[in-house]
Amino acid sequence: MLGVGGSVAESKPVVKEVKPKRGRPAGGSAGETRASIVSAGRIVLGARGRRAATVRMVADQAGLSNTAVYYYFAGIDDIHDAVVADVSSLMKRSVRDVLNQPTLRAQIRHYVLAMRRLDVEDRSLMPFMMRDYLDVARGPKRKRKGSLLMATNDLIGAMVSNAVERGELAPDVDQRAIVGLLSSILWGVQLHAGFADDADAVARVSNYLDVVLTHGVVRGGAASNALAG
Repeated sequence: MLGVGGSVAESKPVVKEVKPKRGRPAGGSAGETRASIVSAGRIVLGARGRRAATVRMVADQAGLSNTAVYYYFAGIDDIHDAVVADVSSLMKRSVRDVLNQPTLRAQIRHYVLAMRRLDVEDRSLMPFMMRDYLDVARGPKRKRKGSLLMATNDLIGAMVSNAVERGELAPDVDQRAIVGLLSSILWGVQLHAGFADDADAVARVSNYLDVVLTHGVVRGGAASNALAG
């Protein structure tokens, strides 16, 4: 192009902004990428909670772009639901033999050991479970369906009902109250396990739970231990 005096003026190339396209990221299988996002989501949601977590945080944790995450999930709520489904599946596999144990005490012991194994295998599980428990417990009851809290309570409900049928608990015992008590105790143990770095301390707490259920905490008194098997 000629400029003033016939000189050749330099022309600058026109650079068009290329916006990222939605689509499956290159490299790796779709299943592996989705699994890495779910794993990253579990870590971020466990550390920050559902309200504070963002897709950007999950993407950074997974080493992916926002675009890659949005290819698989519509947003942070969608990621949360996928994490809940994944953790619920892990829990069900871990506690599938609980109801096969002969007594309520044995079932509780088996459940606690199963949760300890999960924690040892992946330290991000318990923090997420506790965050989800608190969010659900504090929220409206209509949102509890399909939650980890409800899944746990359903299992404990079956344990208590079977204990009544076996004669371990009195026929007229308040099953709902017992379920609530055991749920609070077991989630409390999981809370301790989720945030304690001392594996031996967690083991001692878990072992002492069995002693408490068998003999109680306070000595003396004529009342029998309703939970003792």
